[in-house]
Amino acid sequence: MTVTGQNPYDEEQWLENHKQNNITWIPENKSLYPITLGMLLAPIGMLDYKLAFIVWIFLSQVKLC
Repeated sequence: MTVTGQNPYDEEQWLENHKQNNITWIPENKSLYPITLGMLLAPIGMLDYKLAFIVWIFLSQVKLC
């Protein structure tokens, strides 16, 4: 949502994005995370799910070294 200029703290936009992405589990009515974290992780979020998982694991491993 951050990349597309939407407001993750707007309840209507938050719920609509969940519906558009076929997400059935919605624990909160709006984002709980700071926008800066969203902007930091946005490049990973734009990747395909499988590739994003691989990148996330790689970055996690690099951080541990």
